[in-house]
Amino acid sequence: MYVLLERQLEHIDRQVEAGARSPATRNMQRDHVARLRRLLPPNLPAAHVDHVRLQLLADRLTAGTRGRPIKPWSVAKILSTLHQAFWRAHRRGELARMPIFPLMSGTRPRPAERILRTYEELRRLLEQLRPFRVLYVVLKIWTAMRDADIVRAVWGDFDLVRLRMVIRSTKTRRPPVEMTMPRPLVEALRAELRRLRRKPSPLDPVVRPWPGRSLDLARACIRAGLPPLRSTDLRHTSLSWLTREIGITPATARFGGHSQAVQERFYVHARRPELDRLAPELASIVKERRRTPTPANDNGRAPTRRRGVA
Repeated sequence: MYVLLERQLEHIDRQVEAGARSPATRNMQRDHVARLRRLLPPNLPAAHVDHVRLQLLADRLTAGTRGRPIKPWSVAKILSTLHQAFWRAHRRGELARMPIFPLMSGTRPRPAERILRTYEELRRLLEQLRPFRVLYVVLKIWTAMRDADIVRAVWGDFDLVRLRMVIRSTKTRRPPVEMTMPRPLVEALRAELRRLRRKPSPLDPVVRPWPGRSLDLARACIRAGLPPLRSTDLRHTSLSWLTREIGITPATARFGGHSQAVQERFYVHARRPELDRLAPELASIVKERRRTPTPANDNGRAPTRRRGVA
């Protein structure tokens, strides 16, 4: 049984080296395999795993450890890693049949259910945080960066003279996005410089790691009279506000570091009907402003312009 899990990790390592999977996916599956090795017997043959054993495994995963239950959608991800290991063994001919995996009930909360609605709610939340944690939340709101990218952000990514910033996405391994800094982020960065009382190096991190950030944010939300939010919900807030103002476009999807299909799936709640009505109009304007194609010559090719010839 352990051999199948190790082969699954080797397969993920090869995919990461080829660029087909992200390092975050590999780390997640390594965590899944570690959990499965703690719960599964070491000498259990893979052919003896049936639906009953898998249901018992799902129940033990849901119960969690130290009295902390695991969410159903997280258990589904762990079972998905195990399913991939079984499926590859079945394709190699090592298993005669695939066991029936249990279906996990429960849906992941959508961004529409756990976001900040207005700027007033954001102000109330910032008032309940410590001064050196305010910049973390402001970065999350105005850049929509993931937690791993915020911790890796350095002062060299933010140009306070030209008011330009670079947003990186290490999970999707997409090229960095350079854009203009919004005014609230500029003010927060200047306030942090005044708090530091020194000029940081371009390679110095902008913020410190925040262990226990979800618990701290939940407590701050309760003090501010808001529903408890996690760190990921701040990213959902940023992308929801952006979709509300601009709409679902390739540019907003690139800003969030994912595909346009993912944005249409998770952020359709923030879509405004008036933007949908304007979409054909904008498309026609862009079509009219395109350059008129150059007529072809007798050979069927566009005429080339030689150097020095007017």
